[in-house]
Amino acid sequence: MKELAVRVYLFDPVDGREFSVSDGIDVDIVNVRVSPWNISPTYSGSVPLVYKENGNFYLDARDHVFTHHHYLRVGFSKPNFSKSLGKLLSLQEVTSEALPLYHPSRLPYWDSRRDDSYRINRHFATRRFRHSSENHHFNLKIPIRRIFNIGHRGAPYEEPENTIHSFTKALRSGANGLEVDLCRTKDNIAVFHDPKPLCLFSPLDRTNLENLPYPIVSPRFETEGNRRVAIITNGNQETKMNISTGNELDLVNLTLDEVRQCYHYRAAHGEDHAIPDLDGFLLFAQDARKRRGINLEIIYLDVKTPDSKKEEQEERIIEYGRLIGKALNNHQPLPRIIVGNPDKKSLSYLKAGIEEEQRHEQCCDFAYDAQGNVNAWLESIPLDLLQGYVAGFVGGKIGAIVSWILCKLSTLLGRDYDPVKVTRAMRNAAVSVGSFARPKSFEEIKRLINDRDRMGSNLKTIIYYTLNDPQSISQSIGIGVNGIVSDRPDEVKKWLMDMGILISCAGEPALLLEGEKTDATS
Repeated sequence: MKELAVRVYLFDPVDGREFSVSDGIDVDIVNVRVSPWNISPTYSGSVPLVYKENGNFYLDARDHVFTHHHYLRVGFSKPNFSKSLGKLLSLQEVTSEALPLYHPSRLPYWDSRRDDSYRINRHFATRRFRHSSENHHFNLKIPIRRIFNIGHRGAPYEEPENTIHSFTKALRSGANGLEVDLCRTKDNIAVFHDPKPLCLFSPLDRTNLENLPYPIVSPRFETEGNRRVAIITNGNQETKMNISTGNELDLVNLTLDEVRQCYHYRAAHGEDHAIPDLDGFLLFAQDARKRRGINLEIIYLDVKTPDSKKEEQEERIIEYGRLIGKALNNHQPLPRIIVGNPDKKSLSYLKAGIEEEQRHEQCCDFAYDAQGNVNAWLESIPLDLLQGYVAGFVGGKIGAIVSWILCKLSTLLGRDYDPVKVTRAMRNAAVSVGSFARPKSFEEIKRLINDRDRMGSNLKTIIYYTLNDPQSISQSIGIGVNGIVSDRPDEVKKWLMDMGILISCAGEPALLLEGEKTDATS
């Protein structure tokens, strides 16, 4: 009589450790159908395996016939894994002793060939499954990962973005990570989103750009004769500045004090919040790690690089990296730091500058940021298909012209790089992918996950941004993303808990954090 014997292991691709598990899982055989139009496979015809005390799951199935469409599947009723305890836990079973928590690479199900996109079926390649027994069982090894709820500029729907109040609110709301924007000034590094504010709507207003509730207060602009004048309000005083080139109010052309005079944040109750600098933020991060009830594990520094002449660019960005490296060295220990940038060359220059200043083994990791942009959208269009479609309506010549125009436009806008290839080539430990205006982002994410889950891979962390709805967050967590960047970290916490996922253990109420009364502006 043929039988199937299966043992399930969880393994960490980072350190190679394996853990045999049986509690909190169900093992079955399912018929799998994969459609290019669906994010997840469709399962049907479940045949459950029965657990026995020796750690194996068994199936006595003389009358069952399986095809190459059948795969072994593991379902997780307890999706939280503790290495220290060596077992899977439900929400109710998690204690502080279980931290840090890991989670299976796929949820709520992992199946035996999902990792290679169903190209090979090792167990059911013929009509009858391969023979196994108690002493010769199949080993299913399922990767585990960390999950991070990352507040996008803090909690910008609760407090003005990129302020210490906003970061504090995000951590109190359940975030265990923060995304922080950095801009270079003449003499410092500011926590601010836009290196060239005048390129945006004026006055600079996030309520117009990103539907956030708290506007940034910026200069107002008037015309006096043939001159354009910026009027900077500081308390009851107004200062006028002539604007000729439009670059005078770029952050790189202002000192930090001048930036704070020109721009600040205002909350709904009328309280003003000054722009923090990098040192002030890192002091806050150090303090946050000491507080009970606060769990800050990861910080993503989204480094904005200013425009400069080509011959000056390399040295200026390397110097920028040196400044970041010095700040990180001066504030150790810190949570895990990831430095991200959307340009390959700029990221390599930043890396060179930061590594020059490293006094510790490694003060940060680096991430290529695959942003959404027009070119990513253009390159997602199958031009041959489009040409044929247009030709069907208006003729082959017009179709060829449309295809040629799109090719030329794509070339003019600059190439959009594959984040999988860039991450491998740069040997980065992290990568971030934007969801907006990047039609192939989900496919890129799935390829990155397969790469991360290989033993010996440099890639450890995949971050997806900016997600604010439960469906996209659930899908992203289901396929294996590590970090979800969201404007709503409080809602992400609820949605994760609805999936049975806990990323940290609720502790005692946190003490007052430095900066809740005043922002860290030194």
